[in-house]
Amino acid sequence: MGSLFLNESAFQNLIGGVGLFNRRNQEEVEKVETKVWVCTSDDCNCWVRDNFKSSEVPACPICESEMEQTTRVIEILHNPSSAI
Repeated sequence: MGSLFLNESAFQNLIGGVGLFNRRNQEEVEKVETKVWVCTSDDCNCWVRDNFKSSEVPACPICESEMEQTTRVIEILHNPSSAI
């Protein structure tokens, strides 16, 4: 009876060469310092990008605590509805 496990090469052949294991060909993700709102509760890790906030001074969407503005270096993500 054959082996139930595939080595990486056999797996790549099986899935048609989709690079699940090969991360060498991925494009570098551009990161930039971005304004964000961070929950002030010690029990909550929620944060929201400034261009995705729901009001001028948002409340935490998870625990409804106050949020404070800060910055983080994160991937660029455009919000097409923020121009409204």
